Amino acid sequence: MANTKGFGLMELFLFALFAVVLYYVLLPGAMEASRTLPRLDPMHSVAKHGTKAIIARACQSSDQTYLFFNPTTKRKGIICKIGNSWGVLILDEAGREITAFMKEKLKRFDQIVRYMENAGYSYFAH
Repeated sequence: MANTKGFGLMELFLFALFAVVLYYVLLPGAMEASRTLPRLDPMHSVAKHGTKAIIARACQSSDQTYLFFNPTTKRKGIICKIGNSWGVLILDEAGREITAFMKEKLKRFDQIVRYMENAGYSYFAH
């Protein structure tokens, strides 16, 4: 006669085994993978940097830009002079915005180059 009152010992064991595998093997891998995904929400820039992110986006259409490249992340940095400050726009490999912000304390080109180099970027082109 079949057991219709609930789980048998074998079913409980298999369920517990599945839970252990899920907790120790699958879940940490999925969490680690999600941490390495790029931020592709352009609203991140506005949420973090406010209207200065919107101003920095002008670099994308400026004819006076300086290009930087990060070989580790494969991201491109577009820098442009906006007033007395520098706008910084970071794009992923596909050209999608990662972040945009202003570096208001940096006034000279050598300062923004040093900032970008410290972040892992190399000057690429004008």
